[in-house]
Amino acid sequence: MTGKLVKYEFRSIMKIMGIVWAALPVMALIAGFFEIHTFSDSGFEQTPYVADVVSIVSIFLFGGIFMAMIAVTLLVILLRFYKGLLRDEGYLMHALPVKTWQLITAKGVVAVCVTLISIAAAFLSILLLTAFEGSFASFGRFAADLFRMYVKEPADILITVEILVLTVVWITVSIYKTYAAMAIGQLAKRHRILLSVAAYMGIDAAGMIILSVIGDVLSLDIFSPIINLIFGWVNHFDIIGALQTGLIVLIIIGVIQVAVFHIISEQILRKKLNLE
Repeated sequence: MTGKLVKYEFRSIMKIMGIVWAALPVMALIAGFFEIHTFSDSGFEQTPYVADVVSIVSIFLFGGIFMAMIAVTLLVILLRFYKGLLRDEGYLMHALPVKTWQLITAKGVVAVCVTLISIAAAFLSILLLTAFEGSFASFGRFAADLFRMYVKEPADILITVEILVLTVVWITVSIYKTYAAMAIGQLAKRHRILLSVAAYMGIDAAGMIILSVIGDVLSLDIFSPIINLIFGWVNHFDIIGALQTGLIVLIIIGVIQVAVFHIISEQILRKKLNLE
């Protein structure tokens, strides 16, 4: 059933995001084409006036669509959760024969995928914008150098994978933290958005306090042998091994945060849901 919820979410979001994702690379290609043919070494004044205008307009349009994609991505992620589970549409969603955690999971999975697709679309559009200046050839050389590095140092493949996983995990952390804040905000009868913002800030503040407390506790003499043991263990690794260990620790911390925020959201929506 969770898979069906994910499909439903994607279909709803694609009505908006699909247009933006398609328009951005097309406009990037158009802007890149007119830019390289207008502002060339042959001289700006030698270019027909119409071409100048088209070039400037196309660049502005590309910038506008690029910024719109960022804004729409954020709005879609927020509104699909807020309107889908916390407003009138929530009556229908919570009446489905599924558990609350499945509803939240479906929203989260789609939100992460939408964010990653938007990042990929932004990267592709930048390549297309400079395609006529040889960006694809440069990227091809970079990919070839990267492949040779992986052949020479296979351990770098694992580091790259860990960095990618860490990126996805921390994107998920940001999304689920926002969900938890909105779940807390819906407890209010009025000014829910304001309380959600305050809850988000409170969660950040609580995280900083927890880290500070953990740091103070670990600085106590009683933990000195354990800390020295850990640093001694890490020092046995080379730079690659230490980096891999650090990335794994960050991934674990991120996964724990996702689980905590998911539980907070699920418990509030299951026990304290207020759709009025």
